[in-house]
Amino acid sequence: MSAPSVLKLHLGDRIERSFIALLLGLMTVITFANVVIRKLQEMDFWRSDWFEPWAEPLSNFGLQSLETTVFLFAWMGIVGTAYMVRIKAQLGVDVALNYMSPSWRYAATLFAVGACLLYTLLLLKGSWDYWAP
Repeated sequence: MSAPSVLKLHLGDRIERSFIALLLGLMTVITFANVVIRKLQEMDFWRSDWFEPWAEPLSNFGLQSLETTVFLFAWMGIVGTAYMVRIKAQLGVDVALNYMSPSWRYAATLFAVGACLLYTLLLLKGSWDYWAP
């Protein structure tokens, strides 16, 4: 199955693909900034008096960046999987579903959607418990 043309995508498809690209871009920028901060911490000027006001906030960003990228990766996995299932691009799923009768296929689809919703709710609850004041 070939990928749909970018020009023929519906608005929802474009939003979903753009959101996935945004998550991936944010992960890249945050990881790059973390590497730069770690390299700067190895230099002598990091401990100098004139750099002191920026040292602590940058150190905190360096600590939070790993958790942020993991969180973004989890959401990218959820949204990306939902998009791939919606455009019917899951090869492994197709192989398994083709051997099932239509009623079992419908039941398997409902189970998969329910499992994804449960995972999303658990991720949302865990992130709320972690970040909420």
